[in-house]
Amino acid sequence: MDTKYRVRFGRLGEDFAIGLLRDMGYVILARNYRCYQGEIDVIARRGQVIHFIEVKTRFGSGNGRPEEAVTDKKQKAMRSAAKYFMSRVGSDEYDVVFDVMAIEVAFIENCL
Repeated sequence: MDTKYRVRFGRLGEDFAIGLLRDMGYVILARNYRCYQGEIDVIARRGQVIHFIEVKTRFGSGNGRPEEAVTDKKQKAMRSAAKYFMSRVGSDEYDVVFDVMAIEVAFIENCL
């Protein structure tokens, strides 16, 4: 898949994830949060818990499961970025959770 379409496809996955999170009562604090330490797709709060969420979207299963793409390097960068974010909002007030939202899109031809 061409880079332009891959970026747009990933953005659609994030849009879907954010809609689902809002429907479940989460408050979206940030999207595509970037700092020197790393990047986090979605930061959301529900109650006294802040969720740092990596969204992975895949078309079909030919390239493996979406969650398998969250490498140790990505996890380390997320932890560092989350620590920086929490230093800005007051880390004593909230619990922290790291999540992966894995979205697989299937294409069904001639399903009608």
